[in-house]
Amino acid sequence: MRATGVVVVAAVLAAGCFSRGEAGRSSADPPAGGEPPASGPPPDPRQPSGPIPPDVEVPASLLPVEAGVATSDRPCAGGWCWWNFPRGAPVRSMWGSGPSDVWATTTLGGMLHWDGAAWSAEWLGVAREPGGIPLYVGFDLRDVWGKSAAEAWTADPLTLLRWDGTRWTRQARGGVFTQGSISSSDGVAWTGTWSCAFQRFDGTVAETFACPEGYAGDVYGVWAAGIDDVFGVTLPWEGLRAGVNTRAVAVVRRRGGSWSEWRLGGGLVRLPDGLGSISGSAPDDVWASALSPPQAGSRAREPFRSTEPTVWRFDGAEWWPQDASISGPVFVATRGDVWVGEHHLADGAWSEVADAPDRVLWAAGAHDVWGMRTDDVSGALYHWNGERWTPRAHLGGELRVIDRNLAPADEAWVLAPTEDGGAELVSWDGATWVRVSGSRLPASEVGLLYTATYGSSASDVWLAHRDGYLHWDGVRWTPTRVDRSAASAWDPRYRALREKLTGTGATDAWASNEAGVFHWDGERWTGRGSPGEVHAIWTPRPGLLFALGFAVTPIQGDPPYEAVLQLVIWRWSDGGWSEELRGGTECRALTARDSSWERGAMWGATPHDAWALIGEVAYRWDGSRWAGTAGPTYPVRCIFGTGADDVWAVPTSRWNHDPMNRFRWDGRSWERAEMPVGLMCGSGAWVSHHGGLWRRAP
Repeated sequence: MRATGVVVVAAVLAAGCFSRGEAGRSSADPPAGGEPPASGPPPDPRQPSGPIPPDVEVPASLLPVEAGVATSDRPCAGGWCWWNFPRGAPVRSMWGSGPSDVWATTTLGGMLHWDGAAWSAEWLGVAREPGGIPLYVGFDLRDVWGKSAAEAWTADPLTLLRWDGTRWTRQARGGVFTQGSISSSDGVAWTGTWSCAFQRFDGTVAETFACPEGYAGDVYGVWAAGIDDVFGVTLPWEGLRAGVNTRAVAVVRRRGGSWSEWRLGGGLVRLPDGLGSISGSAPDDVWASALSPPQAGSRAREPFRSTEPTVWRFDGAEWWPQDASISGPVFVATRGDVWVGEHHLADGAWSEVADAPDRVLWAAGAHDVWGMRTDDVSGALYHWNGERWTPRAHLGGELRVIDRNLAPADEAWVLAPTEDGGAELVSWDGATWVRVSGSRLPASEVGLLYTATYGSSASDVWLAHRDGYLHWDGVRWTPTRVDRSAASAWDPRYRALREKLTGTGATDAWASNEAGVFHWDGERWTGRGSPGEVHAIWTPRPGLLFALGFAVTPIQGDPPYEAVLQLVIWRWSDGGWSEELRGGTECRALTARDSSWERGAMWGATPHDAWALIGEVAYRWDGSRWAGTAGPTYPVRCIFGTGADDVWAVPTSRWNHDPMNRFRWDGRSWERAEMPVGLMCGSGAWVSHHGGLWRRAP
């Protein structure tokens, strides 16, 4: 391997750690922003793998809508259309008018409905028109509440929607609905806003009511007792001034044009996040908690213990504190039946229930209660029958589009969640989705999977796993392991972001992780060392691998491990590593958790046409060399496409909230492109989404 650029590193150290050099180029490269290199020779012929045989038809609840033109149930944006996988997004809230009419909201626009027999899905979004091009953005639906089968409401922070028994329609826009919290009563929806205010909407007129003076915190939870009677949990000024982790707890009530206000607990209560929740069965049976419900997909938080009360009950005249040991988000199932975390009030006494979920979502009665656990990756809904909690429907889990290096764009495999919390391979054969027989993984294994995947055929699929790599050979999953003893001592904690997979066939697969780079020859993994900090890998043919990342020179030997990093593309061939080129330098505290650990991606349309993107630097492979060229202006975490003139780049999570931060290569240049918010990574014509799949329009 060549010298490691000591002169360049020394110059950076002399100039100061946070100087940044110009993106480097090989001596033969054109200036950055110049014309891309000429196309190489025609791609080598590829042996088509063929579709997976339709061993088992996918049940109706899993099938996407029929092929054809876009409909209201399948919105299209920028050439991408939503396909209806009803599972794959964690449930955020739940409400029903009865056992056979239940709504559940999911992240980024997914709305699920239970009719007593099966779950169905609908994507709710809004059309934006940047540059005159329609763009669907999924609503961030955080709460749902209603009165009957013909009246339900849901909200995201900027939008209110109403169900009239037939369809969801947008009712209001432009307001600010804090946390999307919503409650309704007699045809009226109440929401809480930022800076302490309530909004009331009757389907025609939206009214805003500011809290009394002395309150500036958000209204974190609302409960409507009537058309003109609403309670909310908020923070007084002194709580805001006291510090990030110290909050006063307050409840305000607006009834008939008058305000009532209460400071609960007699002072400041130290909280982990400073939010709150409120629930009730009648105006004289309202419960408030200083703790908010945890959000789906969030990290499980430690049980909160306090020496002061954090839960109170309102009897119509006064608020009564509960014992300090009763702590958690509150939900009232019926009068006299209340859940506070794992604590349950029934028959006048509190008890601690084993295996209780950390969030109760909805109750049809004291013996028909539904909840969820935020740390359950399967997205299971748990049901209380009056005696015990049991997992029922598994509506969450992550959809993983299997990476198909150099494969036809119209073939696709997805690792899809199953109803028992596991996952299985599902294949697209060009017309429909079919299950891959025998490919089901149990929930215990799914919870150990990372996001990296690769597959070359129906009998060669790889999944990155906490204990190694799982391999599907067409008949069964087989666990394989690699030697991780060479993991760098200073390597950061974010191991999942370092896992990468690629390959060209059943006897040629590559993996990179925090311990180095490894090659699979059809029988075993063999270590190939570690040329540096690898962020992406790609192979155009057997015997040749490219790795994109940084050469690292630590400046300090103790945390935070500040270091100089220089961009490098390495090449593995002829049994060893060499450098293809070196780029710019930068400094970073290696323990800092930011988007830098997921930046960097490589992808090829053919063995002679590939891209390497890292930071805001782009390089293109023409079959013989990498050359610098203009690229996307945001850090990228993945690249995929349907061909050499249809390549898509998805930004890191820091920039993924804006639908205009996606970029597309059309064969001439990288340009901003319209894609729905929340799209993850994909392969070929398919891309995963928190609420399902999107497909590139033919």
